[in-house]
Amino acid sequence: MKKIIQNYSVSLKPIELTFSDIEKICNIFSEENILCRLKTETIEFENFQELQDHSEDVISNLEIYSSEPYIHIELKKHTPARLYIAEDRPLSRGILEKIKGVLFAKQIKAYTVVSVFEKTLKMLFYISLLVLFILFIFNILKMKTLLTMFLLIAFFYVVLGLFSTIYTTYIESCYSKIYLHKKKESFWKRKKDEIIIAIISALVSGIISFIAGYAVAILTKV
Repeated sequence: MKKIIQNYSVSLKPIELTFSDIEKICNIFSEENILCRLKTETIEFENFQELQDHSEDVISNLEIYSSEPYIHIELKKHTPARLYIAEDRPLSRGILEKIKGVLFAKQIKAYTVVSVFEKTLKMLFYISLLVLFILFIFNILKMKTLLTMFLLIAFFYVVLGLFSTIYTTYIESCYSKIYLHKKKESFWKRKKDEIIIAIISALVSGIISFIAGYAVAILTKV
């Protein structure tokens, strides 16, 4: 009887890396005296230095892999970042977890925030409908008032839902990008996530305040 060692893989949300992140990953292999190779769609590199000397400013497709133990990191456009080990042993899993930590720290924050916002928005929409229905059942809201509040909530739900869907779809179309920055990034590039998150927070706060104020004004008249 022989125990079969299972493989293991994990996929990550959209990430944006620099060459320093790739160097960190290569160093994780080096710390364990494991030789890793790097490969784009057209060129295979023996080591990180060869990749760094490559002239491209942006790489959208990169694979990093080792043979013994077999570990494979796949960073491709239009596809979630994927980490795979052929045998789930302590050494391989330890290396994979360290690499996952490097990649996890570079996930696009605005994507995560918008994804959570989209789910929360749906939940709030259904809760709002339930509250309106209950108020109508108990004759607290008249039909005309009910329709007015429903249309208002539905309008904001559609607008914000459309925004979040477009943004997450745009980010998912990129998924993995690796940048060799030869010059300082623009202000927008450096602060993009913070700006988008701030805009979303302001929109949500304003809309909730507006709807709450409108609802209170209507209920006080009823």
